[in-house]
Amino acid sequence: MKIIRSVQAALCLAMVTIWGFLLFGFFAVPNEIVTVSDAVPTHRGMYSMEGFAQTRKKAKSVDEPENFEVTVKFLGTFPVKQTTMTVNQRRYVDVSGEVFGLRMYTSGVVIVSTDRVETPQGAVSPADQAGLKRGDILLEVNHRSVNSHTELSEQLSAYAGTPIPVVYERAGERRNTTFAPAYSVTKQRYMAGMWVRDSAAGIGTLTFYDPESLLFAGLGHAVCDLDTGEVLPLYNGDLVRCEITGCLKGSSGHAGELCGTFQSDPIGELYCNDAQGVYGRLYQRSAEKNRLPVALSSEVRTGKAELLATVNGNGPEYYDVEIEKLSPEDSQFRNMVIRVTDERLLGQTGGIVQGMSGSPIVQNRMLVGAVTHVFVNEPQRGYAIFGETMLQKMKIIAEAAEKQAS
Repeated sequence: MKIIRSVQAALCLAMVTIWGFLLFGFFAVPNEIVTVSDAVPTHRGMYSMEGFAQTRKKAKSVDEPENFEVTVKFLGTFPVKQTTMTVNQRRYVDVSGEVFGLRMYTSGVVIVSTDRVETPQGAVSPADQAGLKRGDILLEVNHRSVNSHTELSEQLSAYAGTPIPVVYERAGERRNTTFAPAYSVTKQRYMAGMWVRDSAAGIGTLTFYDPESLLFAGLGHAVCDLDTGEVLPLYNGDLVRCEITGCLKGSSGHAGELCGTFQSDPIGELYCNDAQGVYGRLYQRSAEKNRLPVALSSEVRTGKAELLATVNGNGPEYYDVEIEKLSPEDSQFRNMVIRVTDERLLGQTGGIVQGMSGSPIVQNRMLVGAVTHVFVNEPQRGYAIFGETMLQKMKIIAEAAEKQAS
């Protein structure tokens, strides 16, 4: 009898254990698993994925995912649940790390400040009277588009003090108003009472490009107006080669900066200035190839990684960094927090400096992200964006380019 009770107790314990693992697996295994073709999971600990090998079919194109149902079993015997597995084809890109000079011109002109004009009747603000504010983007004046300071001045001068219709954009919304320049007694002419910006230039880093289409991604964040902080609307622009001539070292409270000179001949054109970076097409492939797979955000881990950056005339070099924190829920440019640990880089730049935005981050021989911003009070630390996020954005740019071409 004692032996029977022992066997019964052992069987009960085994059943409770099995049911426990079944319940744990039911809640632990997600209802949808997203992976890539060269990293398809067949096991997760004591749980196996069955039905994949029999149902998998080759994707028709590199961008087409495969979807199918998978049975999850405990110890390969006890069914736990059905789950959907989405398998994307692994994408490879040519990782760069080279610096570039960026020249861009805005679509419309950005109001960076407004001013009062001294008229015979007293000081007035034409912008205030029209309801215009700092950060607004002037798009049309008297039914004609304006994309430069010169075009705006010509339109306003042509109508002196006559009220004319104006179309502008605020927070993504197109609006209409009427604007009338005021006659200045000090300047002896009609003035708009506005300071505007129609272009921008600076240094950034090329993150990667597609070896087939030559579409590129860089910077990891948008080019914004220095005064208003607003994303500059892109009319057109290009990339040029840039020779690094020096570096202003960063320190607590003071962001450092790469210094360089632009070459005149463009090496590519801009298609998009977006929160996830700048995108466009290179005119020709870089001589140096560094082809790497792009990691899914789920494959990125905290811990050691490498930063590929150009901080002197020697071109891109690898430096040690630490991925301290992951924030997958932020789809803008703060997916990661990184810290520079390489003494060589700290000695040259003090950490992350302006111009390094877009520098690729490599972990386990995969592109996992790119630097975006520095912590001003801690220049050895900064934000980074997932490489997968930039690749997804580049795919949207490619589809838009193909649609426009057709």
